[in-house]
Amino acid sequence: MGGIPLTVVVAVTALSLFYRSCLGVIAPELTRDLGLTPEDLGRANGAFFLSMAAMQIPVGLLFDRYGPRRVVASLTVLAVVAAALHGMDGPSRGNVLLAMAAAQLLGILAFGPLDRIFDTRKWIIVPGGLCTVGLLGALALVPGLPVTAAVALLILFTGVTSYAVVIVAHGRSLFPDHLLGRGVTTVNIAQVVGLTVLPLITGPIVGAFPAPGAASPEIAYRAAFGAIALLLAAGLAIYGAKARDARPSSTQER
Repeated sequence: MGGIPLTVVVAVTALSLFYRSCLGVIAPELTRDLGLTPEDLGRANGAFFLSMAAMQIPVGLLFDRYGPRRVVASLTVLAVVAAALHGMDGPSRGNVLLAMAAAQLLGILAFGPLDRIFDTRKWIIVPGGLCTVGLLGALALVPGLPVTAAVALLILFTGVTSYAVVIVAHGRSLFPDHLLGRGVTTVNIAQVVGLTVLPLITGPIVGAFPAPGAASPEIAYRAAFGAIALLLAAGLAIYGAKARDARPSSTQER
């Protein structure tokens, strides 16, 4: 892949990550201006990812019919036009999320070739998941973290969770080449459905703790991190026990 196509792919990936995380930037403003509760924000986030999950099906079919290049280019143009219509505040939160997005991009570049280097996918995913559970556990169990330490853990967290690209590769290996679009769509739907459910779970958890002021107390977010860690640990245990490895050397992928 040449320099220009790679630059475009990186830019599109960054735009995708921005759309997934932008609610985190504007959450305080949404809460204040619209009078939303943590539960409402959880439902809004869930609805966003539910819409994303629904779009996976037609996009997968379009991939198989017209090819990823044309489809991604067309949809990216629409996304850029829509983004040009909006603006937002919250520069400090935005800078943190920008650092987190950069960490995820770097993580994708780091995790991407590991399956070929070590000739395994499962045993890249499992350590990545364990590190993720550990970071969530630190955020949940350590009280009174300084802001810099919490931000550092969140940035590291987003970098580590980039092992998700290997999950997609693992799922893609289960489908023949002529069903590539629908195969990747199936894996993406599973991931996005999880992203839909998590805000619906964590919103009520945060809302269960009385807020003394405009912001929810620290313990509320620690409880939410703990719940996510437990759910991920349960899923990882099932994956580790049941999933068969898909070694790149033994597949017929092109």
